[in-house]
Amino acid sequence: MTITREADLFHQRPTPIVGKAVPSPIGSMNFNLLRALLDEGAFLKLHRGAEIGVFEGNTSAHLLASFSALEMYCVDPFVEYSQFEHDKTSEKMTACEAKARACLAPFGARAKIIKSFSVEAAKSVESDSLDFVFIDALHTFDAVTEDLNAWYRTVRPGGLVAGHDFSWPGVPEALEKFIAPLGKAAFYSPSTSDVWFFVK
Repeated sequence: MTITREADLFHQRPTPIVGKAVPSPIGSMNFNLLRALLDEGAFLKLHRGAEIGVFEGNTSAHLLASFSALEMYCVDPFVEYSQFEHDKTSEKMTACEAKARACLAPFGARAKIIKSFSVEAAKSVESDSLDFVFIDALHTFDAVTEDLNAWYRTVRPGGLVAGHDFSWPGVPEALEKFIAPLGKAAFYSPSTSDVWFFVK
C-alpha cells in the first residue's frame, strides 16, 4: 500500500470552476494540509501569515515550528460565543487564551497575538503584506463574509486565502458568493481536515 502525502496530492486537484468550491483529494488534519499547501505551493515569499480564530494556538504553533522564518498574526478575541457553539463559554475561552499564549510563547516575537475581533484586527495589517490567511473563527455566513472582506486585501497577489470547517452551514455559501465576482475558483478538502482555499 502506497502512502501519499497531502503535498503530493495537491497536484492532483480537480478542474477549477469559477465561482464554485469543488472537492480536492487532499486530506489529513487541517494544520498538516495547510503546511503542505504552503510548502508545495511555494507560497512563502514574505514569510508572514495570519490565523483568524486561534483558539488554543495549535495550528499557528504547528506552522511556526514548520517554517523557521515565518511570522504570524494570531488573532482571537477569546470571548464567549456560546450562542453559536454551546461549549464556548467565557470560562472556556479564558482557558483557551491561557493555553494559546503558552503554546505560542516559545516562538517569541514571531507569534504576534492580537486579542481583538477579526475585522478590527485586520485594520492594523497592511494590504498585500501577507503570504496567507487562515480563517478559522466564527463559522456563520455573516462572520465568514466579514472575515473574507476584511482579510482578503492583506494577502499579496498570488498568496493563499484559506479557512476551516467548510462543511459547516453558511461557510460554502459565504465563500462562493465572495469568489464569484472575483472570477476565482476554490477547493475544499475531505472532512478529516475540512479546509477550503483559493489563490488570490
